[in-house]
Amino acid sequence: MIQKPHRDFAIICQRAGLDHWHPHELRHSAASLMLASGVKLQVVSEVLGHASIRMTADVYGHILAPDREAAADAMDQALWNGANQVANPSLTGIRLLTGLELALLRANR
Repeated sequence: MIQKPHRDFAIICQRAGLDHWHPHELRHSAASLMLASGVKLQVVSEVLGHASIRMTADVYGHILAPDREAAADAMDQALWNGANQVANPSLTGIRLLTGLELALLRANR
């Protein structure tokens, strides 16, 4: 039975070689590692017990930047074969809209 949680936590951290960590630091690190490893935002939000996915996105959104870059690259490849040329002629009508979206995605890298 844990009677002195802070002392017991400090002992556990010391044994794990983590120096003086606070439980919140481990929680934040776990969330960051999950997101960086590709765990979906909704799952991380549920694991953390956040009331909404929005809270998780606000706190950890910076970790998702590579996902935005991958989305921009995928759009570029699908629409212009990576060279700003339309890969599929049937997509010509939406080229302007998706071009703007692509520009916005790339601007937020």
